[in-house]
Amino acid sequence: MTICIVTHGYPLREGDVPGNFLPDFVDALRQEGHRVLVLTPEMRGTAPLLQSEGVRTFAWRGGERRLGELKPYDPLAVLAVLNLFLRGTTALIDLIRAEGVDFCLAAWAIPSGFLCRRARARTGVPYAVWSLGSDMNVYGRKPVLRRVVRQALADADLLFANSQGLIRAVESLTGHTPGFMPTNRLLPKTGVLDLDLGPGRRHLLFVGRLEPVKGIDLLVQAVARLAADGSDVDLHVLGDGGMRKALERDVEARGLQGRIFFKGFADGASVAAHLKACDLLVIPSRSEGLPVVFHEAMQVGTPVAATDVGDLGPIIREYGVGVVARTVSPEGVAGAISEALARGRAALSERADEVWRGFDIRASARTFSEAIRERANRQDDKDAKERRGTKGF
Repeated sequence: MTICIVTHGYPLREGDVPGNFLPDFVDALRQEGHRVLVLTPEMRGTAPLLQSEGVRTFAWRGGERRLGELKPYDPLAVLAVLNLFLRGTTALIDLIRAEGVDFCLAAWAIPSGFLCRRARARTGVPYAVWSLGSDMNVYGRKPVLRRVVRQALADADLLFANSQGLIRAVESLTGHTPGFMPTNRLLPKTGVLDLDLGPGRRHLLFVGRLEPVKGIDLLVQAVARLAADGSDVDLHVLGDGGMRKALERDVEARGLQGRIFFKGFADGASVAAHLKACDLLVIPSRSEGLPVVFHEAMQVGTPVAATDVGDLGPIIREYGVGVVARTVSPEGVAGAISEALARGRAALSERADEVWRGFDIRASARTFSEAIRERANRQDDKDAKERRGTKGF
């Protein structure tokens, strides 16, 4: 089958984080025998463009900032989003017709689910929605966008979600139960550097967008508390976003420049190297499903200190691969870090490989492939019965 993955987040340039699990998912689908295309909006930047087979982009009024960074009270941002919906719908319809697409997969219910729903009305091509966190936890809670999210989900031919929490959220919103399809990225196994981050220190790692929902401000405050208590921790921050300048000013004001290091976006090899070198990955999110970086930590065997949001808490507790904060606060995050460091990497990583194997992205590709083939077979049987019924009449 020819599949088109529609997404507002795809790694077009070196260091891009949103949708960084999708290239591995695309490769796995191709291993299942499918032809796979990707449609995503253009994003301007200075990093070199990646060479990606089958990726199509479309121009829109945005491009400097990602969808999650656009502010709903900014009229220009609202115009950019409306333009994204309009241009994206047109681009998807054109691509479906030009390439003979059989099935569309919307990564996130909004905007991709909206685009697929509109395209199906014009082309008849079925679509699935893969809920991945922000579509339900952010946009699904906003009064105006909630209706758009519900329509995209309720009208989809198939539904998937990457965490149990999101499965429950989609059920609550639509009355339909999505299939479980986790997300993760395959980290490189060769060419990973041995980083020297400084002897005699305990090294913490954050990987993600520097936005309020990811809780990076809570982590900076937690490190400040630990430093004030005499702890020998350093924090390495991989990622970028709208909060970076404010965070850097805060770190300077607290005199923590020698403890907290902002390193910008990082590729898979750099993430793997830092996970290998650091004592602990910290996920201080205010809202989350089951983030890709958690699975990356499990691949490397790095324990996790995390807030109790989404599926993180239940999985960490079940497998004993880290410590869950008691509250979503600087105090809670600091306490989880201290406890995890005291217990040690070896004790908390014994079952990390077991967790990783249970959430392999290649298994997600098989789940999706089997689902769309089963749906196609049912549709073929239905069409055949209708033809026989017509002849009999």
